[in-house]
Amino acid sequence: MNCLVAPHWSRPCFREASHSDPVSPGKILDDETLCRAGYTQHNKDGNPKIGLIRSSDLAKGELSIWREGEGTAKLEEIVDVLGSHNPPGEELLWVFGVPAGELRNLVPGGPICAIDDTDCGQGERHKAHGTLAACDHLGFRTLEKPDESPAFMSVRRALHEIFRRNILWTKLK
Repeated sequence: MNCLVAPHWSRPCFREASHSDPVSPGKILDDETLCRAGYTQHNKDGNPKIGLIRSSDLAKGELSIWREGEGTAKLEEIVDVLGSHNPPGEELLWVFGVPAGELRNLVPGGPICAIDDTDCGQGERHKAHGTLAACDHLGFRTLEKPDESPAFMSVRRALHEIFRRNILWTKLK
């Protein structure tokens, strides 16, 4: 899948190409596994649900991922980091992971960027941290109500489904 905003309509787009942080190991490669955390299930309107792909984070282009691979982090380290940074009142139950190349090409007409972004928030940086974002050309950042956009929901649903199918670690045995 080509980035819709890059010169010559190809990768890497300007967001994927930048990695100036000295903590960074560099651009995210297609064969790197990108991980998402699955915390305690919560009830939404009486239905158990895992908050795996938050609409607000995806719309802003700030959906955190963790890079598993040589030069970034091993799965055990990712589990330790995610388990020690739980949202209040939640427990890490799963770690899901998908190769970056599969995520980039997941939705026809909706390219997803895997961005090297070591900023974990609250002043913390980690070489294995990154973010997923839809191509800027799709305009998700400007949506007032992302969940009302069919294009946005298509990308969100596809990300949710592919991560759910690819469990790398589970606390539940």
